Amino acid sequence: MRAARVALGTARGRIGDDAPSAWVALAPDELVGHWPLGAGELSGLTFGVKDIVDLAGMPTRCGSPLTSSAPVPATAPFVDGLIRAGALPVGKTVTTEFAYFRPGPTRNPRAAGHTPGGSSSGSAAAVAAGHVDFAIGSQTAGSLVRPASYCGVAGMVLTQGAFSTAGFSGLAASLDAPGLLAPRIADLFRIHAALGSDASALPVATVHVWTGADVDAPSVEMTAAVARAADVFRGAGLDVRVLDDAGRVAQAARDHLTIMAFE
Repeated sequence: MRAARVALGTARGRIGDDAPSAWVALAPDELVGHWPLGAGELSGLTFGVKDIVDLAGMPTRCGSPLTSSAPVPATAPFVDGLIRAGALPVGKTVTTEFAYFRPGPTRNPRAAGHTPGGSSSGSAAAVAAGHVDFAIGSQTAGSLVRPASYCGVAGMVLTQGAFSTAGFSGLAASLDAPGLLAPRIADLFRIHAALGSDASALPVATVHVWTGADVDAPSVEMTAAVARAADVFRGAGLDVRVLDDAGRVAQAARDHLTIMAFE
């Protein structure tokens, strides 16, 4: 338990005055004794919890003054699994209001004056600033991959149904998925494996690639990056198919927005 308190103290020292405004609140010391800390693969690692996810003893505000400030009584099973693997939750990270469009105060620690992306803004910024080893995010549209990209960290959206989302204040049940952010892709695989899942065993056979060139004007660098990614997928034995129907892609985006807004 002493080691856990030391690790949390070190993380708080890194956070300091929280220049990027990544945090809603840090976990008080008295919570440590209630965590079922294990001696697993993640021992000693620290992480942030997006403030739509329950951590017992702290409120879940969802980035809104309309929610209760009372501490929640139970921890989300997904968070509990990380704690049992030895990881330490440092506190709650900023989210856009209800994980939707209204932004919070978080700034991009890698690019002053630029957005950190949303809705997992605080989680991405906390990792990018070196406050914690990893953070929990979530995605309904681009709520994890955008902040990861904007803040220069690695992001993984977990397969729907692979992990419990009980204790998550979701936005659209048919689209919501939990996720993780960390400095490197290798870190994500380590965390994923510690949760009892092997990403390499996922039955993915086909990857669809769309450059957006027929709708927008992506940069040369972006086009090259997509091509490199497609080559990596092909080298791994996946069936890579290029989407060239702009109308179909645009309709899928509109359908996604309609479903998200309705739910």
